[in-house]
Amino acid sequence: MVVMMVAAASSQRVVVTTDDGKISGVKLKTIKGRDFYCFKSIPYAKAPVGDLRLRILKRSVTQYSYKPLI
Repeated sequence: MVVMMVAAASSQRVVVTTDDGKISGVKLKTIKGRDFYCFKSIPYAKAPVGDLRLRILKRSVTQYSYKPLI
């Protein structure tokens, strides 16, 4: 729990613009001090349920909805 609190306290918000819209994430550091970027809840494809089951995945949306993570 302490590690999560330290990581959140030292994180930096990042917004990346793609062809489909803006995605919000955070820049964090590994234990060894290397930077990495974390993006959560990116809608890659529609859920494979109903008629979409066992078919090729389809794009989820044409535009991402911009939601800050923190």
